[in-house]
Amino acid sequence: MFDTELYLSSNHEVDRMNLNPVVHYLFYGRFQGKSPGPLFFTAFYVNTDPASEKNGIFRLFQWMFHPSREFRQKPFYEILQEMDTPGSYEPEKIIEIPETSIKPIAFYLPQFHPFDENDRFWGKGFTEWHNVARALPLFHGHHQPKIPGTLGFYDLRSVEVLKKQISLARQHGIYGFCFHHYFLGGKPVMRAPFDLFMQHKELKMPFCLNWANEPWTVRWDGNRNREGVLLDQLHDDQENRAFFMDILPALKDSRYIHIDGRPLLLIYRPGLFPDFKKTVALWNRQCLENGIRNLYIVMVRTLFDKENGPDFYGCDAAVEFPPHLVPRLSVRDQVTLFDAGFKGYVYDYKAVVNDSMTFVKPGFTLFRGIIPQWDNTARNKAATIYYGSTPELYQKWLTELGRYTEKNLPANKQFIFINAWNEWAEGACLEPDHKFGYAYLNATSGALHEMAVNRTMDPKIDTMNAKNRKCICIIGMHRSGTSTISGLLHTIGLDLGRNIIPPRYDNPKGFFENIPVNHFNDKLLSKLGGAWHDTMFLGDYWWENEEIQTERTKVTAIINEEFYPDATFVIKDPRISILLPFYLKVFEMNHIDPCFIICFRNPFEVAASLKTRDNLPGSSALLLWMDHTLKAELYSRPYPRMFLNYHDVLSDPAGALHRVAGALHLPDPEIRENLDQINGFIDTKLRNQIANNPHPNEIPLVNELYNVMEQEKTGELTRQAMDCFDRIRKEFYQNLNFYHGWDREMETTIQIVTGSGQLISTSFKTSRGSNQIDFKPDIKEPLSLIMVKPLNQKTVVNIKSVLLQGSDGASVSPDRQKSNATLVTKDQIYIFNTALPEITFHFTSPVEISRIFIDFTYLSIGG
Repeated sequence: MFDTELYLSSNHEVDRMNLNPVVHYLFYGRFQGKSPGPLFFTAFYVNTDPASEKNGIFRLFQWMFHPSREFRQKPFYEILQEMDTPGSYEPEKIIEIPETSIKPIAFYLPQFHPFDENDRFWGKGFTEWHNVARALPLFHGHHQPKIPGTLGFYDLRSVEVLKKQISLARQHGIYGFCFHHYFLGGKPVMRAPFDLFMQHKELKMPFCLNWANEPWTVRWDGNRNREGVLLDQLHDDQENRAFFMDILPALKDSRYIHIDGRPLLLIYRPGLFPDFKKTVALWNRQCLENGIRNLYIVMVRTLFDKENGPDFYGCDAAVEFPPHLVPRLSVRDQVTLFDAGFKGYVYDYKAVVNDSMTFVKPGFTLFRGIIPQWDNTARNKAATIYYGSTPELYQKWLTELGRYTEKNLPANKQFIFINAWNEWAEGACLEPDHKFGYAYLNATSGALHEMAVNRTMDPKIDTMNAKNRKCICIIGMHRSGTSTISGLLHTIGLDLGRNIIPPRYDNPKGFFENIPVNHFNDKLLSKLGGAWHDTMFLGDYWWENEEIQTERTKVTAIINEEFYPDATFVIKDPRISILLPFYLKVFEMNHIDPCFIICFRNPFEVAASLKTRDNLPGSSALLLWMDHTLKAELYSRPYPRMFLNYHDVLSDPAGALHRVAGALHLPDPEIRENLDQINGFIDTKLRNQIANNPHPNEIPLVNELYNVMEQEKTGELTRQAMDCFDRIRKEFYQNLNFYHGWDREMETTIQIVTGSGQLISTSFKTSRGSNQIDFKPDIKEPLSLIMVKPLNQKTVVNIKSVLLQGSDGASVSPDRQKSNATLVTKDQIYIFNTALPEITFHFTSPVEISRIFIDFTYLSIGG
């Protein structure tokens, strides 16, 4: 009669305090309405026989031994049988769902498997099924416990279970799963099902992640103020970085869901972060470093963050997450409670559906959300129940959400989020159960079928379904062939805008550059404190500056005015290489899909051309080439792009166009029809600068960067090449100030101290690259000290050889050689970072020197 295990599992405090459960029931539990076993429900018995309480009669004994029906009520299992309405079970119906842009995504809970934290907190082998199975009905018509149907009490460590779930979901129109992702205290939790999914690429199910970033609490509600925290959430930079690296393999998975080419990530409670905008910037920097476009971050709309929209947190959109923020029309007084002391809530499901159908579009991107049912009795004594759900009501609601979504969101954002696929302990699940069978899955596919039918009957619904515009953005350093490739695209009919810069003496074929865009870019660079010919550090995330953000509307107006609205268009301007983060925001804001052609050319040809045209010193031109190229490569990395060598365009223009079309997924241009125009456009005589081999005295990294681009021009960027680009970029910008004045003529001084203390100083003109100093001092007395001073700071010198000859022509070795270099390598490379760099040769006693010969190379010359 008394079920000890059930009593302890229902009353955790008795178990924690190690009390005798029978004694506790006799002296405390019965007065609190607690039940001793599954056949006797104390509160129900008292409610139906008030006299027993008034007379102080021990109710359990009455029920067991009193023969009268007025004292002995129906056993509880009979009540359950009465409530289990026959005929409500619905078998699976497979219907053909016409093609639709609506994409339902179901939230997916990975709790249903044993793992360490559950073992530690709740007992060995605990899973969510323990909560589900022990739930009891609280009133007539209350569907508890919810027992799974076809799939049974499954274990998510089985790949076969995942296969069955995915098959069921796809057959009934579910587009993808949104996995609740748990990462607490800097480490993953509850991860076995997701790891299994990631390992089995044959599980063809689109997916995204929702970081359930709240503390894990005793009461399962994320409220750290109630009854204790089991695992806390730190939300510091270290944890945020670790979280990104944790999800990085998922973001790169071909099944991951993207919006506008950006990985979709949901954040359950952005308000828990100290500065969520800072975290977004941190993650986007990590995206950039790993060749991924910025995250498309969606905040979940909950009671916790009900006052703030996505803009407040720097999110791109929000998603509804019922039962949060839905009407709470109580119908508690309309049900017959078995326990008058029940402290939970019973709300009207139909009122939620009716309210959702009158929803007014907000001033931000919002993805609609829906619950098939909601009842968390299995988790919470003070349960929240949305009563009155039926498959028919759910289907009606989902159909209306589909109509709203088609009318108010573009085709690539027509997602509806269903809460949930398998939240069994919260009574929110699409999976088949023993009562309704496949009814809610059938309702899902029925709603999608109805949406498709309605769409064909209502032409107005298609107003938001236009595809994004496409922009081919031609970037790279000036004088690298950007005009040539944009001119070729112009010859085959691509739109370069209404107003193009006309040809000029230094570019007789034309620049093929849009005048308003060019002028805007010059003004923007000026506003940032520079110009195209400056290598400047603009600061981290300068494009997010509020003052700069206002410029987006200006260039948007230019794009809308200059380029045809329905065509693929071309923007060519080398300045965009260094302004690219700003333009990516503009493209995103205007639903424009960018792809990139990075034109490159032998950097020494570029330097020579800029010397001729702009009288730029060779060192400045090379630094500009590095700056433009490295920024263009980094910021375009997550997008469709290709590297195009100017030499290849000149030698085979038609082949270059074919490669452009293939790499950027463009309709292949009609090359044959335009072959004469294409070949006629190319004039190799206009190529005035030719450099077939690497320059012997290059800035470090210049040739290496050029060679990497040359290797990668035929295919997608490899991991090895990406690492090489990252290393070059890091070294270059760390030493940028070091390289300015690269080819300045320098002065190296030799100072000699004679045996009598006389100081003699002689200077030599030297420059970057190889140098030789051959000095025959006209001094009649022996020397005691020789100093060589390259008189500039931050210098790298490779001393190849030093020869000191005596008066008889024999070699003379100093007793000691000293340098104030910060580093001297075994290869005689001296790196100076001092005000007066010098190398000194010491002699213990004066010696006669007739010749000083030094063969050295300036590897770099600082300012």
